[in-house]
Amino acid sequence: MNEYAATPEIFLEQEHNLKVAHRQTISNIFMNWEDLEHTLKKKHCRLLTFPGTLLLLIPRFQLYDDILYIAASKDELTAAFASLQAGYPHERVMHVTIIGKEETITPEVDSLRALNFLLVSVLARMRVIKNPAMITVIRDLLAARDDANSYLPSFAEEADAEGVYKLLAEEFDICADALPEPEEVLENIRKRQVIVIKHMGEIVCTHYFSIHHSIYFGLYDATHKDFRKKFLLPRIDLFKLESDDPRFKNINRRYGWRNTAKKRLIAFDKKYNSIPDGVYIYNLVWSANKVELNCVTLWSFHFYHRCFFRYGWGHGSSA
Repeated sequence: MNEYAATPEIFLEQEHNLKVAHRQTISNIFMNWEDLEHTLKKKHCRLLTFPGTLLLLIPRFQLYDDILYIAASKDELTAAFASLQAGYPHERVMHVTIIGKEETITPEVDSLRALNFLLVSVLARMRVIKNPAMITVIRDLLAARDDANSYLPSFAEEADAEGVYKLLAEEFDICADALPEPEEVLENIRKRQVIVIKHMGEIVCTHYFSIHHSIYFGLYDATHKDFRKKFLLPRIDLFKLESDDPRFKNINRRYGWRNTAKKRLIAFDKKYNSIPDGVYIYNLVWSANKVELNCVTLWSFHFYHRCFFRYGWGHGSSA
C-alpha cells in the first residue's frame, strides 16, 4: 500500500494510472468533479493505493472517514478493504456509500458485508413527476386550514445555520443518512439552497436541497415533532412552485431520497407524484471497536456540533 496527501492533481494522476492499467473499473464516486475537487482542496484527505484499487479517505466530523473507491474488480476491492481494516484506528469509523441499480451494486455490498461492515440504511431515489396541477392541489389543501397564512417559508440566512443543523441532527443519523457537516450546512445556506419555516423565532421545518445543471436534488426534509400535523412541507413545496427564482423555473429533472424503512413516507410521496426510480444508496459502516458505532461516536458528534457553532471549529482533519 502507498499513501498520499490527496490533492486534486495526485488523485487525477492515480486515477489515470489505474484506468490505463485496467480497462474496466467499479467505483462508488458519484459526485461531480467540481464537488470532489472542492472537497480535495478543503479537507485533509488521504489517498491509499493498493494493487488494482484506490481508496480515498475523506474525514467527516473529526470522527469517521467517508471512503470513495475505484477498483479493477470486486475481489481487488475486497482485498484492499481487508488490508485497511488490519491497521485502522480503533477510535474511528469507516463509512462507505454505494449507489446504483440494485442488481449492479449488490456484489459490492455483499463483499463489504462479508468483511463485517454493517448495513445501516438503504435509501431509494425518488423521481418527482412534473404535475402542473400541483399548485392547485396544495393551495386547496392549505385553504381548508385555519392557519393557511401562518408558518410562512423563506430562504435560510446565515444566522439560521445552527437552528437548521440542530433540526437535521435530531431527524437524521450521522452515518446512516450521511448528514452534512456544520460548515457544509452554512455553505448551502449561502447558496440559497436551504428553506425554513419558523415559529416564535425557532426553526420548526427545513428543506435542504441542491441544484446542479438544472437537476434538482431534494436531500433532507425535517420537521419538529410538535409541528408534524401542520402540513409544513407542502407549504415549502408551494413556496418553490410560486417562487420567481429562475433556478426553480429551469429544472429539467427532480429527485429526492427516502429511507426504504420509512414505508409511510414513501406512500405519502406517491400522492405528490414522487416514485422510486430503481436507484438505491446503501450506507455501510465498520469499526474495530463496535461500541464506537453506538456510544462514543454519537457523543463526540454532538460535542463537535456544539463547538463548531460556539467556537467556530472548521474543517475536519485527517486521522
